[in-house]
Amino acid sequence: MTPVSIPLSAKNTMKNPTFIRRTFIIAFLFNLACPGPNQLAAQKTVAKNMAQLDSHTLVLKLDNKQLKEIPEGIWKYTQLEELILTNNQITSIPPAITSLKHLRVLNLSSNKITALPPAVASLQNLRTLNLQQNKLNTLPPEIGALRNLQKLDLGFNELTEVPSEIGELKALEALSFMDNKLISLPATIGNLKQLRYLAVNQNNLQSLPRELGDLEHLENLNISHNRFVSYLPAPGSQPAAIQPGASSGNSGKKTDPASVGLLPAEIWNLKNLTFLGMSGNMLSEIPPEIGRLERLVELEIAGNNLKTIPAETGRLKALKKLELAANQLSTLPKEIGDLAQLNYLGLERNVLSNLPPEIGQLTWCSHIDLEANQFTVFPAEIGPLKNLKRIDLAKNKISAWPDDMPPLDGVETLDISHNRLGNLTPKALADLFLDIPNVRTLTLSNNRIPALPPAIGTLKRLNELTLSNTALTTLPPEIGHLESLERLTIEHTPLASLPAEIGKLKKLRALILEKTELTTLPEEIGQLDALTSLRLVNNQLLRIPAGIGDLKRIEGLYLGGNQLSALPPDIGRLVTLTRLQVDQNNLSTLPAEIRNLTNLKELTLGHTFPQDKREEIRKLLPQCRVN
Repeated sequence: MTPVSIPLSAKNTMKNPTFIRRTFIIAFLFNLACPGPNQLAAQKTVAKNMAQLDSHTLVLKLDNKQLKEIPEGIWKYTQLEELILTNNQITSIPPAITSLKHLRVLNLSSNKITALPPAVASLQNLRTLNLQQNKLNTLPPEIGALRNLQKLDLGFNELTEVPSEIGELKALEALSFMDNKLISLPATIGNLKQLRYLAVNQNNLQSLPRELGDLEHLENLNISHNRFVSYLPAPGSQPAAIQPGASSGNSGKKTDPASVGLLPAEIWNLKNLTFLGMSGNMLSEIPPEIGRLERLVELEIAGNNLKTIPAETGRLKALKKLELAANQLSTLPKEIGDLAQLNYLGLERNVLSNLPPEIGQLTWCSHIDLEANQFTVFPAEIGPLKNLKRIDLAKNKISAWPDDMPPLDGVETLDISHNRLGNLTPKALADLFLDIPNVRTLTLSNNRIPALPPAIGTLKRLNELTLSNTALTTLPPEIGHLESLERLTIEHTPLASLPAEIGKLKKLRALILEKTELTTLPEEIGQLDALTSLRLVNNQLLRIPAGIGDLKRIEGLYLGGNQLSALPPDIGRLVTLTRLQVDQNNLSTLPAEIRNLTNLKELTLGHTFPQDKREEIRKLLPQCRVN
């Protein structure tokens, strides 16, 4: 996972334009001073240029300088407020750090630091400490002395425990332990009353302290990808049942009884949460108490063992994103329709075969993902969603289109690949196209569709059409009515011919016809005025029509893996061409007009092309790399 910065950036300490100018000058000098791989020379040059600093410098930025240690000369500039040393190879922080009494921001992320020295306790003005992506395995108790610290990022290290003194950082607002090796957190974390952001995802946590519920200002909590299976009961309540041998989501990972993780009931007391991440655990249920988190805007519970969600989820009136992918959901409660603000609903990789009618009440939903479920009929329940722009229904078992399907006027992207649309009647397939009049991206790949109905021509706004791995042998003339089409992809399909109307696609920029049964192309191919890329690899082409020379904007022409024995002289008219591939054919020469391709940068002839002819072409096209 790519490291991400936690929020609450430090305030700009460069108050005077003179300081700003000096900072940029210093950064420029150091960029010039450390250009190459010579580590020792780079460090010597950095030290030499320390003389460029003066008593007015507040910000020093030495990132990406290959430093193995912090230059000693820095310590005498006690007025520094920001020190940026990211992306170096620094292994330690010397005790001399204590001289930087005014330091407010210390960023040592992406180094090789193994320990934080106790001396850091002297940095009483520090507001931001970033040690993300180092090799820390412990923290000193003295970290608790940083009473003014507001942001602490210790993500992507090797920490196995957190000292209880962390609870003394009373000003802390953002804390990240993302991607470490933590098993638990100290109870004193509950003392961080100002904390608004807490990330402990991607650890080995088996418990969280009940005191977590005391963080009354917490807005963002991420506990994803740990080892939580169930919930600790509230005091005096019965514990939740734990399924023996449960596994994590659909990963198949079994629960180790000795390492069962329990979440405290107090987590539901965090009334100010706007984001809660619980994905990638082994939770088999979400308790009704989740309904208390009425300010939640994003809820992520993907990759668990959920078979349903509680009706109380419907109380989350502010929710805009609900991610439930990769669970074992077979039903949804009708109360899901109460999520009036919901914009995204992620239900991919579950076992759903139907949706409750109430889902049609999600009037603000713009994206619903139902990929890899068990739908056999396109769900008509989503028809009323007038703001719906994207539907993902790939990898289901859809073989029927509902007769009473409301038009999906707002849908711009529909992926219905890897289904059974080949079983649709011609009328049902036509209805599919008629019900998505404004679609811009349509993916129908991996369906055994034998033919496209004329209704395909009604999709006047379609920009991208993918028809790979189908049973199509030709395209209907109405394909020429797709006046907005910019990209057409047909691969691994027994396509044997193209209609002349293909030339009417005046906005087509990319045409990909690969691994088909095509032996010829219509002359009208040259009428594709906007075409910049034509990929015709691994077909059965015997000839290329002369009309291809009319492609005035073509930049890439890929003809490898066919049965061509000659190219037309008209190819010399493709003066915008930069890449030409003709390998794995029966070519022994190219037309003399090839010399006109003065913009050609790469020509692929293949190993069977005669060497003498290859050398002739190299002389004709000295600017081109000939393979």
